[in-house]
Amino acid sequence: MYSINQTTGALAEIPGSPFAGGGFNYSDFFATDPTGRFLYVAVGPSALLGYSVNLTSGALTPVPGSPYLVNYPTSLLVDPTGKFLYLSNIGSGPTAYTFSINSSTGALTQIQQLGIQGAGGYFGALAYGTAPVLYTPSFAYVTNQTGKSISEFTITDSNGALTAVSGSPLADSNGPQVVAASPNGKFVYTGNSNGSISEYKITATIGALTKITGSPIKGLANPVSLVVDPTSTFLLVADQTNQTLSSYTINAANGALTLLSSAATGFPPSAVALDPTGAQALVTGVNSVDYFPISLNGTIGIRSSYNGGATATALSIDPTSQYLFQANTVGPVLAVYTLLETGVQNGALYYTPGNGPSAVLAEPSGRFVYVANSADGTISAYSLNNPTGVLTPITGTFTAGAGPDSLAASNDGTYLYAVNNGSGTVSIFIINNDGTLTAAGSATTSTGPTSIATVGTYK
Repeated sequence: MYSINQTTGALAEIPGSPFAGGGFNYSDFFATDPTGRFLYVAVGPSALLGYSVNLTSGALTPVPGSPYLVNYPTSLLVDPTGKFLYLSNIGSGPTAYTFSINSSTGALTQIQQLGIQGAGGYFGALAYGTAPVLYTPSFAYVTNQTGKSISEFTITDSNGALTAVSGSPLADSNGPQVVAASPNGKFVYTGNSNGSISEYKITATIGALTKITGSPIKGLANPVSLVVDPTSTFLLVADQTNQTLSSYTINAANGALTLLSSAATGFPPSAVALDPTGAQALVTGVNSVDYFPISLNGTIGIRSSYNGGATATALSIDPTSQYLFQANTVGPVLAVYTLLETGVQNGALYYTPGNGPSAVLAEPSGRFVYVANSADGTISAYSLNNPTGVLTPITGTFTAGAGPDSLAASNDGTYLYAVNNGSGTVSIFIINNDGTLTAAGSATTSTGPTSIATVGTYK
C-alpha cells in the first residue's frame, strides 16, 4: 500500500506494507467503503479479507471475523451508503453474496446468497437510482369455479382491505379455476374448467376487467396452473389432462395470447412455478418434478426430471431463485429443494405444516414462507434462512376460513391473502416484521373460490 503526495502525486510505501493476506494465494479485487475506513480484498481461491484503515498512517488492521470463506471470488462492490458489500464468484454454482457492514468495526455478516444464471459472475456494477423503488398494491382477482365468475377487488394500501369493484363478480361461463396476472398490472388470465383460457385487460383506474377480443383461447383440456414471466412477455400453462406445459406470447398492446411452444411433461402436472429470473420453469405432479429451461421470449427447452417424493399440490420459488417449495398431499408435506441453474438439486429438506396443505407461498421479501392448510383452516408460517434454505416454524396460530386453497401477497409484501373455498371468502392478514400474521378482516367472493392473484404499481 502507498500514500499519495497531494502536491506531486508521488507514491510512498506505507510502513508495514505489504500487509499479511491471511495465508491465501493471491489478491484479485479490492473495494473500500465510502468513508475510506474499511478495505475489503477478494483473494484466491477461497477468501474475502476485511481491514480497518488507519486514516492517518494508512496502516491496515484485520476486522473481526476476517478472513471470510467464499468460493473463487471475482468481484467486490460496496453500496453508496456503506451498509452492504456484494461479491460474485465463479465456483461451483455461481453465486452473488450480500454482506452487511458493521459501521463501527467493518465486520461483515452474510445476509443473502443468490444463484447466478450462466457460467459465472466475473464482474458486477451498481446502478445509482435517485430514490428507492416504491411498491403500491392495487387490485386482487379471485376465480370462483362453482360460481363461474371472477371477483374483482381494490386493495386499500393503508390496511390491505379488499373492496369489491362495481359490478363484481364478473360472470365467466367458461368456469375459471386458476388465475394469473401480469406483473406490469395490465392483464389477467384464467384457466377454465372447460379447457380454455380467458384473457382480460385491467382498467387501470378502477381495476375492472374487460374481456380481450378473441377470448377465450380454446384447445386445452384442463389448465390447472398459470404463471406470467417477470417481464410480462409470456404466459406458461400447465395442462393436467394433456400432460403438457405450453407458453403463449403476450401482446404488449392488447394482452392477446399467441401459442409459442409446447412440451410434454412426464406426468399429469398439478402446478407450475417460474423462477424470478424467468429462466427456468418447474412443474410438479405425482412423485416427480420436471425442469424446463425457458428462453427470453418464452420458448420451452428440453425437459429434465427429478424425484419429487410425493403428490404435490402447489409450488413456490423464493425471490432469490435459490429454493423451490413444494406442498404435498401425503408424506413429508412441505419439501424445500435447492435450485441450480440446471434445475432442482435433490436432497430436500422436509417439514410438516398443518393438515391438508393446499398452497405454498414465498413472499416478496424472501424472508418468510407460508402454507395454507385446507383441512384445518390455518396458515403455517416459517422464516427462511437464505444462505442455507432451512425453514424455522414461526410460533403462533393463524386462522383463515374454511378450506383455504390459494395464497397471494401484495406486491409490497405487506399483506397476505388466503382464499377460503369452503366459506366463499378471502382472509386478509398483515405480515409483521417477524413473519407473524395479524388478522385484518375478510372479503366475500362468489361460491367455490379457488385461486387469487394480486397486482400493483411501482416506481
